[in-house]
Amino acid sequence: IINTKLPSPPPPQKKPSVHRLTSQKLVRDLYSKRAVFLGEHHPDARDHLLQAALIRDLYRYRQCHGKHRRYNKDQRHGPAMAVGIEAVQQKFQPALDAYITGILDENELKEATEWEARWYWSFDGYIPVLRACRDLGLPLLALDISSEDRKRVETGGLQEVLDDDEHEYQYVPDQEAFRRFGNTTAYRKYVNYTLKPPYELSHPRTNSNSNRNSDNIKDGERGGSNGGGGVSFSNFVARQMLRDEGMASASARWLSANPDGLLVACLGINHVTFGCGVPGRVKRMLLSSTPSSSSTAPVGETQQDPSSVASVLINPEPLNTGTELEICNKDGTLAMDDHDEDESRIPLFAHNNRKQHNQVCIENSVELQNYALQFEFVSPSSSSASQREAILEEAASAMQATRGKNVLGLSDYLIFSPKLETNY
Repeated sequence: IINTKLPSPPPPQKKPSVHRLTSQKLVRDLYSKRAVFLGEHHPDARDHLLQAALIRDLYRYRQCHGKHRRYNKDQRHGPAMAVGIEAVQQKFQPALDAYITGILDENELKEATEWEARWYWSFDGYIPVLRACRDLGLPLLALDISSEDRKRVETGGLQEVLDDDEHEYQYVPDQEAFRRFGNTTAYRKYVNYTLKPPYELSHPRTNSNSNRNSDNIKDGERGGSNGGGGVSFSNFVARQMLRDEGMASASARWLSANPDGLLVACLGINHVTFGCGVPGRVKRMLLSSTPSSSSTAPVGETQQDPSSVASVLINPEPLNTGTELEICNKDGTLAMDDHDEDESRIPLFAHNNRKQHNQVCIENSVELQNYALQFEFVSPSSSSASQREAILEEAASAMQATRGKNVLGLSDYLIFSPKLETNY
């Protein structure tokens, strides 16, 4: 008998699925998570109102369950819930603390965080989230890296910051894990799918040659800029990598110090999609034997469960998922007009121009729209079985994709709220 190991068959095409749930079911799903990342559109007041409402609902639900009451019996573990915010840089954490305790009012907080100089969007839009945290006594956690460090990466590359011992530990406590995360095939595909299109849109005069090496993330460590005097694509990617890692590290430090706590983080939607932004990095850090924390607090079993980290997109639009706006019927066919009388269950929708079954119709308060719920990072036909298995394993080990699956999923939840009425 000859024992011959046959090559593994290619993984079956994974079709995405979607189902509706009530707001009450959403809160029940999320309240016992370790971290929930809410992907926002920064200038949209509707998004921030929805974030604030969800924060209040989660707090109330946790208060009704003894395991998650506001403060644990062991006070060294601190509060059981906190809210992270991308809009404030980590160096201004004392200002957020002073606001929550009532030392600073909102105008003073705006000044203390240098909001207008360091953030591009209106302070007023974030007031619902800030007030919800102050009303409930929830700590606010500053997540973003400093403007100065972002500028250093834009002009000199990633190594400019990694060579700085203070910032290297604050933002990237585990350089080896950071590099592995950014050098997977899945991450390179993620960069081309999510980062390259907006870069090319905002840098139309960039020499196309500078973009041909976009798969080589290590280019971001070497610095340099494009001929037009702007930010090179490699440094654009490096900046995104450092921001994502820095925000994930700040999140993981709090989670490690609060093993029974829930962190709800308000981030830009592009930091939350397709598993390779902040949520995936936090999963990696929580699974690490040396989490990114100076705390000696133990890591609980729930903390090591990848499903304990959830990604939620707030009022997403098709463009946030990499697709153009398309109107489709509930039977999965393209709509010739906006009228749809079909009350059947919303099925998967495959666009004729897409090779994969990646899209689905979702009904919201505006219209039926076309969303990409996943994209393929390795094709069953484009590599050998051994190469494919290695690519799948590196993505799973980095917590970017589900083990054995060759796709990156958009997010765990999409939530929609009615559009605000505008008075003209």
